[in-house]
Amino acid sequence: MFDGIYVQSVSLQQPNEVVQGQANLCDGCLNMMLYQGQLIPSCRLDEYRMFGDLITPVPLKQPIPR
Repeated sequence: MFDGIYVQSVSLQQPNEVVQGQANLCDGCLNMMLYQGQLIPSCRLDEYRMFGDLITPVPLKQPIPR
């Protein structure tokens, strides 16, 4: 009468894309959280905690010699 219930959770997230030099995260993110008075995506909380802001990708002007 009381059988076990098995549950599986699957989360699909859009990867970050760079638009005009800034990383664009999921539009309408459901996992936003309040951190030091501003709403931030929870998946990037460590960047705010460790560096104080988002890490910004910057293209290299010259390739790194190998």
